[in-house]
Amino acid sequence: FDARTLYHLRPPVTYLNIEFRISDSLKIALNTIIVDQRSHYEIQNVFEFAMRLTMAPTSWCNPWQLLVCTGSTHCSTACLQSEPDSPNNHKKQCSSPGVRQNVSQTSRRETKVTPQRARSNKTKWHAREDERTKQSYKTSNIPVDQWSMNNPYLLTSVLCVLCYVNSLNGDFVHDDICAIKTNPDSLGLTPWSSLLSNDFWGKSMKDPMSHKSYRPLTILTFRFNILLHGLHPIGFHVFNVILHTISAAMFVYMSDRILGFQINTVLVGGLFFATHPIHTEAVAGIVGRADVLACVFYLAALILYDIYLKKVESHNPSDWFKLYQISSLVSSGLAVLAKEIGITVLGVMLLYDIMRNKKSFRRLLTGNKGSKYPTAFVKRCALIAGVFCILLGFRLWMLHGSLPQFSDQDNPAAFTHKKLTRALSYSYVQTHNMKLLMYPSQLSYDWQMGSIPLIHGIFVKQSLAILVFFLSLTALIFISARNIKGKTQLQIVIGLALIGFPLVPASNLFFPVGFVVAERILYIPSIGFTILLAVGWESLYWRRRSMTVLSTLFVILMFCIKTWTRNHDWHSRKNLFESGLKTLPHNAKMHYNYANLQKDLGNFALSIQHYREALRLWP
Repeated sequence: FDARTLYHLRPPVTYLNIEFRISDSLKIALNTIIVDQRSHYEIQNVFEFAMRLTMAPTSWCNPWQLLVCTGSTHCSTACLQSEPDSPNNHKKQCSSPGVRQNVSQTSRRETKVTPQRARSNKTKWHAREDERTKQSYKTSNIPVDQWSMNNPYLLTSVLCVLCYVNSLNGDFVHDDICAIKTNPDSLGLTPWSSLLSNDFWGKSMKDPMSHKSYRPLTILTFRFNILLHGLHPIGFHVFNVILHTISAAMFVYMSDRILGFQINTVLVGGLFFATHPIHTEAVAGIVGRADVLACVFYLAALILYDIYLKKVESHNPSDWFKLYQISSLVSSGLAVLAKEIGITVLGVMLLYDIMRNKKSFRRLLTGNKGSKYPTAFVKRCALIAGVFCILLGFRLWMLHGSLPQFSDQDNPAAFTHKKLTRALSYSYVQTHNMKLLMYPSQLSYDWQMGSIPLIHGIFVKQSLAILVFFLSLTALIFISARNIKGKTQLQIVIGLALIGFPLVPASNLFFPVGFVVAERILYIPSIGFTILLAVGWESLYWRRRSMTVLSTLFVILMFCIKTWTRNHDWHSRKNLFESGLKTLPHNAKMHYNYANLQKDLGNFALSIQHYREALRLWP
């Protein structure tokens, strides 16, 4: 660890990137001091100086000063007492013979900084840091062109609109007809209270034939759309695109403020999320609004809970900071009312709290004597668990004692009597979901009736894919737990949680669901996938920058093209059914739907041909 290492860790790029890279370098210095088992106050002073240094102008932060200052507590204490923008004062402090001697001897003896002096320095630093934070983030100090190119919110939002602008002239297709055009709750033909007692398709939740999908908030948005502009589909599509843009902006905020990615990584992650073709069913298909709306409240709950935790950890939290906690729990409830998958956000919130408070969690598990009991941490976890039980109990109560009835056409694996076949088939569905996230080349509006074949043995290629997937997942968890620390570990853990937790309700783990694969349910898990992608991208960027940038631009361009062409498939029933027939010609339901379309168009000979093909594939 020397000045040369620090110099290479500081790339000559924009101001914000330099700021974050210097912070990373100082974390290395701090870890070195901790390994040397310095005293608590020495570590605290060096860390405070490191934080202050990240806010300083780039002209003041050179590697040699970083090396000297991170090596001496006396230097950091002296610099804390000097003016922030005084490199001469800093140079004077660091170059004095007494300080140089202390730098060489500081690892051999304990620091003389008293608690009173440390607290005084801490107060002075916080006052200067607040003022410096206000000044450093003013966009007026950044050139306009640089600000726009480095503003991930602007670029992500623009790309969201551009990718889905051709979906605005689409019609009601597939499930849109049942959920909107023929649904009395959406059309406003029933009382407002019926939204709380009927399922997503307009049937009473008490009806044994009900689908049992309870999403009153989504139906409420459909009713508002009809009140505003009637049954014109363009208004529904505009609302979906707006929700997708909001979700992308909130994802950018989470990547920046919660997960701590660098500004260029935040931008790349936002562009990947905005353009990923797996989102087309949720955005271009009007019924997919349930997933996008749930995602908005999902991310809102995480963001509000993060703000609450930071208020708790701050030195002077306001009296009303608990409103952030209450708001996060309310947002999680709204996510559940948009779609059932929203309940999993409480698990992500709990895991995030544990990752931020590892010491409290460790004390809670080990019960160390003499250590302070983590009362506040336990109360937060208990509150989240209590809200989860309330929401889950309410959702189970709304089933009225019966589960939805599905057929073997909807979910063939649920009706097989062989446990091995069922377990392997369910596992392969999750493997296929990850394949769609990583390589979304083959997309379809329906994956039922043999699109994903049952796996009857372990010596088939699908079983090998399952093995590779779960071994890779286990290795990633093990490596992140053992070898990766700090913010990267947090990013990987939250990324894995955002992939796994939202897929639990649709995994057939607790109850069978009425589909095999549905691209719309991957909308929220794609957040976790994008986070893991951003972790890998950030690691590659500092090693092979040109290759990484070129490959990133190529992938984003391919995503845009695929999304644009996929939107065209959702324009009409004809386009959608023809695309499904091309993608999955061995799916009997594709032929059946296409035959119904041709019958409606008057092409009876063609419809009979596809009816016969559907019967051949599924007698």
